[in-house]
Amino acid sequence: MNFRSRFLNWLRAWQGPTLSEMERRQPGPRQPLTIAVHCRHNGKEFQARVLDFSPQGLKLECSRRLQVEDTLEIDSLDHRQHVSGRIAWVQGAQVGVQFNPSDENIIGDWLTLAAISQSA
Repeated sequence: MNFRSRFLNWLRAWQGPTLSEMERRQPGPRQPLTIAVHCRHNGKEFQARVLDFSPQGLKLECSRRLQVEDTLEIDSLDHRQHVSGRIAWVQGAQVGVQFNPSDENIIGDWLTLAAISQSA
């Protein structure tokens, strides 16, 4: 077992129980939200577009090749909203990001952003 695998196993154990694949894919209340965002992945920055949002995570569209279980940091263009999460799934250019439980207090900011963008 290589260092990365051991580290990920340790991190998962430290974070506590995670959702099963089925629980992660259960549809939750989704808010349409189409905004451009800044992303950071493995020290590289790139632009992406949020397609929708829920209290558990969001769906991105981006041209960068990402892998499941990697960490992604996401900022709104004005940098008022920041969230990080793990990549839960990848389907072509679309990526599902599951929010870190520690960011639950920030999710309200993203809900507000979704409401504002839908009213504009």
